[in-house]
Amino acid sequence: MSTPSILALTESYCKNLLINELSAQLVYHNLAHTEQVVSSAFEIGFAEGLNREDLELVQVAAWLHDVGFLHTQAGHEDFSQKIATDFLKFNGASEDYIQAVCACIEATRLPQTPAMHLAEILADADLAGLAKENFWERSLLLRQEWKNTKVAFYSEEEWCKNNLDFLQGHAYFTSYARRTLQPHKTSAYLRCLEELKKYKFKP
Repeated sequence: MSTPSILALTESYCKNLLINELSAQLVYHNLAHTEQVVSSAFEIGFAEGLNREDLELVQVAAWLHDVGFLHTQAGHEDFSQKIATDFLKFNGASEDYIQAVCACIEATRLPQTPAMHLAEILADADLAGLAKENFWERSLLLRQEWKNTKVAFYSEEEWCKNNLDFLQGHAYFTSYARRTLQPHKTSAYLRCLEELKKYKFKP
């Protein structure tokens, strides 16, 4: 019988955590979000020409990037890196591998400041949802999550304006994301404007 790959082990480990231990109040930063980020990390990494090992590494980082939410919202990236380090050490990963995974996780912290190409890929994958058709519906889940956990409360008008500001200030890092995802962010921006008009509120 062959030994499971580190990617397979990480997927199983993170799914178990996110399904069985994550608070039900986290309606955005949950398994669905993580699976979307993993998928986007593969898509972007493959398009950026990563070799098999690096493509696997960035997916491992994607699976682990939000497990810190099991402990906290503020600074969850620090907890994610700690959990990732302990898990990867237990499974025999090298120190260089662990440092690369942690650098990718760190790149998802806002404002994003990726320090290497693999980190740029995960940073873009984490916010690939800005270019998805379900952007608005997903954003409302984030608003609800912040309300549930008392992080912040936004009225409908404030939420529209907050999203417009974020979309205007955001830029992707990788060539693939700038070429393929960036144009679709226009749809997200227009949807926010459409929602904002319902409250006769000008951006």
